[in-house]
Amino acid sequence: MTRTTITKLILTLLGGIFLFSTTFSKSVHAEENNESTQILKELYLSISEDYKAFWDDVDYYVEIDENNIPSLNIKEFIAHHTSDTAYDFAFQMHSISVDIKNNGLQNTVDKMNRWLFPIGAYGNYCGKGNKGWNKKPIDDLDSACREHDKCFKGFFKNNDKCNRDFIRKLLPIIQANPGTKKGIYAMAAAKLFSFNM
Repeated sequence: MTRTTITKLILTLLGGIFLFSTTFSKSVHAEENNESTQILKELYLSISEDYKAFWDDVDYYVEIDENNIPSLNIKEFIAHHTSDTAYDFAFQMHSISVDIKNNGLQNTVDKMNRWLFPIGAYGNYCGKGNKGWNKKPIDDLDSACREHDKCFKGFFKNNDKCNRDFIRKLLPIIQANPGTKKGIYAMAAAKLFSFNM
């Protein structure tokens, strides 16, 4: 498996962990829950068959800490998944969880520093913070991230509508760009921000 393929798989699976584990464990209003469930179904249907088995299995290794922040039980995950892909995924998942734990209570819209590991940012607005409001989005994904930055109040605050709208904008991007960095990043973002739906 090439490094590019591994990176694609990592991003795809990263999206899977956050999205499915949150929506079904969080109690929300019936109408909002139905809308969120429909978005999740559409997202799942957009994943290629090659990734679905891994996507489904990852949820068994996710733990939620006392602050409701998800993390991957790396030891257990690696014990049952010995491939390079699994190792790379575990590392990326751990990096994201640590970042959320360290910065999750702060308003990410106001952050100007970007998360600098290779798959942590995309364009001018996707990733932690943004590169400044005077930048033009590079494409539809970056534009969706900019709109999300405008309404996002920080992790575990009232972002239900903001995040549902964001994920709805990500669905056609995911469907039109399977296996690409853009499509996989969109899946990871959808999974991450589903924790506030």
